[in-house]
Amino acid sequence: MSELLNLVRYTLDEKLAENIVTIDIRNVNAYTDYYVICTAKNPRHANSLVEFVEKEVTKNEQCNKYEDVLMTSSFQTKVVS
Repeated sequence: MSELLNLVRYTLDEKLAENIVTIDIRNVNAYTDYYVICTAKNPRHANSLVEFVEKEVTKNEQCNKYEDVLMTSSFQTKVVS
């Protein structure tokens, strides 16, 4: 797995995301390598996870070349009841 993916998964785990799943779609999609899907405890937690991941990727100098891709990817908050 890539350094960026490891950073995203580590950050989500540290911020108590649950059921973290990585889907490798490099062979299916030309503009995205992985989808990372996780469960948050509530909408506020989900929004915090997005903010923390974006902050960590921005801070990490080795991952900065991926910043635009990450920030424009589909980080969506969907609450499933």
